[in-house]
Amino acid sequence: MNTYQHFMIVDDDHMNNFICNITLKNTYKNSQVTSFEKPVEALAYITSSYPRNDIEKTTLLLDINMPVLNGWEFLEELKQMNLAVVDQFNIYILSSSVDQRDMDKAKNDPYVIDFISKPLKKEKLIELFGSAE
Repeated sequence: MNTYQHFMIVDDDHMNNFICNITLKNTYKNSQVTSFEKPVEALAYITSSYPRNDIEKTTLLLDINMPVLNGWEFLEELKQMNLAVVDQFNIYILSSSVDQRDMDKAKNDPYVIDFISKPLKKEKLIELFGSAE
């Protein structure tokens, strides 16, 4: 049984990844955070590393607006993977988008749990995942 939370951030914005890392580690001291600035590298990592036996679930924080492969395209690629892999992810869109269509698309996608507005805040983490205690 895992004694920590595992988070994966996929966002092409280096500064956002840095802020997310700090916020997650300050909120959940025993958390493991893996971040990717290139969605293609994240997919390669998932393909080679999942399913995992050492964790129950990975919380994926996925940006929408990225070059080469946007968040929606990334999500479609992930959905094509083995069900044992897909089932290990709790997926949240983490975006600065204010486009209602993006929010509706996230809300209507059965694989996406919620839409989180950037920047990631400790209060939002506690609201979603509870306190670290």
